[in-house]
Amino acid sequence: MYRNILVPIAYDNDHDSAPAIEIARCLAEPGAKVTLLHVIEEVPAYVTAYLPEGYRDKEIKAIADDLAAKAADFPNGVAKCVLGHAGRTIVEY
Repeated sequence: MYRNILVPIAYDNDHDSAPAIEIARCLAEPGAKVTLLHVIEEVPAYVTAYLPEGYRDKEIKAIADDLAAKAADFPNGVAKCVLGHAGRTIVEY
């Protein structure tokens, strides 16, 4: 099986991460490193002007906490929450 698995996680209504996490669990050999990665894209300045103060920080913290909880289900699970363009960042990671 595999020793290093990357699972991109999207936090929107159209994506359920459970199947991808379960597949990673099936493919991982004992002791494998499983990285759950979420990419937060930049929000345009004209949008942030309408968001409540501190909203973005709270959103990032909530996502990071959820990723950490999901990664904790793996013996060598790692949670990463990074800023960037989703497609390019996942490929570069």
